[in-house]
Amino acid sequence: MVRLVFTASNTRMGHLIRWLSKGRASHVFIQHPSTVWGGDWATEATWPMVLQRPAERSRHNIVKEFFCDFNAPFALQRIREEVGKWYSFDGLFALGLWLLIWRVFHRKAQHPFHSVRGNLCSELVTKMLRAATEVPDALRLDPDYTTPEMLLVFCERHPAQFKEIPK
Repeated sequence: MVRLVFTASNTRMGHLIRWLSKGRASHVFIQHPSTVWGGDWATEATWPMVLQRPAERSRHNIVKEFFCDFNAPFALQRIREEVGKWYSFDGLFALGLWLLIWRVFHRKAQHPFHSVRGNLCSELVTKMLRAATEVPDALRLDPDYTTPEMLLVFCERHPAQFKEIPK
């Protein structure tokens, strides 16, 4: 069963992301079973690139997690091509700048630049959700402007597609 797992890193970057986004989570990844390697694996955008690794290496400081109650394996195929792409530090900087402008001036600004070479964690998950035809409103999520907190709220607002896993 495919899950979306939201975490809150205790690093300075994690604290900054949560402060800027006024959020509970600073990272999100996709946990899924692997028929090739066995067990549960995490697909996530983290330094230095989008990678797949055993899920237990990513499961720390969990805020919330949800079962994806839609054809998630099909949607996972969409992001398979993202594995191996570099982490988007320029995208992180741009998203941080956008959030800072929003937080201080309460105005949305244009994203300064977009990196087609890299990914952020929320960008990767947004691409998967947009590929899932059964998820209503997913096409409204913009990968360039979506934060982990926005995805967390999105999951909470769509309980038919995302079943919260109690702690």
